[in-house]
Amino acid sequence: MSDHVTVSEAARLLEVSADTIRRWDATGRLPAQRTRSGLRLFRREDIERFAEQRSGRPAVNITPPDWRRVLDLVDTLPTDDAAPDGRRLLLLLRHYAQARVAGASMCRCADCLAGLITELEALERELGGADGKTPR
Repeated sequence: MSDHVTVSEAARLLEVSADTIRRWDATGRLPAQRTRSGLRLFRREDIERFAEQRSGRPAVNITPPDWRRVLDLVDTLPTDDAAPDGRRLLLLLRHYAQARVAGASMCRCADCLAGLITELEALERELGGADGKTPR
């Protein structure tokens, strides 16, 4: 893995457009180094630090190989003995991991994640965890 990333890679990592990255460089918000040919290169650690500052929390950068490991792990979990809700959640997690491995757009991945969160909230309500009631 290189210590530097291009404009397009920085845009992908920060989930913004390449034009936004160029604008941030022009204003000094996210400075780039230039090659002799004028190509902008950003230090990977600067991108990670910038992501942390924007979000207010440490960046979690799970790369496609990491998502493949998540997918492999989900595939090894026994679902025959799992409750229907557990099987549904594993299916949603698998769908999300597949989307990340395939490099799907963040919108598609966000849709998968939203479905997972909705299922978790429904399960929490069903078990009484959201309002402190004793689970059934």
